[in-house]
Amino acid sequence: MKRHGQEIALAALIVGAAAAAAGAILVDVDRREPKVVPRVVGQQLDVAIADLDARGLRHRTVGGGSFGVVVPSHWQVCSQAPRGGTKAVEATLVVERACSRVPPVRTAVVPDVEYESLDQAEAELRFGGLGFEVSADDEIVVRSHWQVCDQEPAPGEWARSVELYVSKDCEDWDR
Repeated sequence: MKRHGQEIALAALIVGAAAAAAGAILVDVDRREPKVVPRVVGQQLDVAIADLDARGLRHRTVGGGSFGVVVPSHWQVCSQAPRGGTKAVEATLVVERACSRVPPVRTAVVPDVEYESLDQAEAELRFGGLGFEVSADDEIVVRSHWQVCDQEPAPGEWARSVELYVSKDCEDWDR
């Protein structure tokens, strides 16, 4: 009878270990599913990390000086890979104490530039004091031949920069 009890305990241990391993595998598979990466360039590192964590994205930091990043709020994200709006399982954030390429924080109300030509949208954003980045699936040669199909943030929100998603024809566009 004693041997039978040991066999049951051993079987329970094996089943428990297998279930735990299966759970770990399921969690790992979920973390490898690509998700949309937010644009975090210009943000404090702690804010950027919180945004990535909230979306279930892994991340790594490059930079941080001789001692590394000790206080994340003292560091600014100067660049990221992949760029915001694309899908990935991990993002790399390049940080410095202050980024020379990132303009000083200045906010304005975002105008509605959807369905405008890219050159008109850029002129309107510049006039409003907003920075912008353009995401396209192909090389942009003649800006007036491209149309803004989507923008982030939405019109009416306060921001300092706008991401423009452009295509030669918005009817054929798939984000």
